[in-house]
Amino acid sequence: MPRHSIYQLIKIFPFIILVVGCRAPLASSGIRKTLRLDTTVVAWVCNQPYRFRMPGYQSPTVLSLFQIREIRTDSVSIRFDDSQTLRLTYLDSAIVKQETFHGRFTKRGFKIIFSNKRLEIPPFIPIILGKYNVNRITLALGTNNSLVIKNTWNQGGNIFIFGSGDSGTRKSYFTILGSH
Repeated sequence: MPRHSIYQLIKIFPFIILVVGCRAPLASSGIRKTLRLDTTVVAWVCNQPYRFRMPGYQSPTVLSLFQIREIRTDSVSIRFDDSQTLRLTYLDSAIVKQETFHGRFTKRGFKIIFSNKRLEIPPFIPIILGKYNVNRITLALGTNNSLVIKNTWNQGGNIFIFGSGDSGTRKSYFTILGSH
């Protein structure tokens, strides 16, 4: 191989690493085949999903997707108090508990952002340093009497070309038991 070709490869090597190593941190795969979710929805939902799309991960419950851990219950009540407040009601050891979450309606459903922390140096193209802690869910109604919850997360970081972390999107489908 001529010496001239080697120098050309050395010049473009950082660019190749940048292009191959970078990817969109939060891929946008929308919720398809859903009905319009609005503030009139009041329903009891089964806590365990009947369908789950994310190989290699444990099947989440409704409560675990809302960051409520170590609770064993069969069903959860979902009610919108207004256009920006969602109220979950569930039974924990014979005690009725309620949790309130703030979010907003989008064209794809009701979106709740738990964390959205990003540190990027330089901004928009984190070549030197990048640190991410993003966790959000989107609720929508499925076409077959189900609640679809899409969970998107990105937890990780990078220094130069070395990076570590976990990111992904998973959809869980929960049966709506009835409305009240």
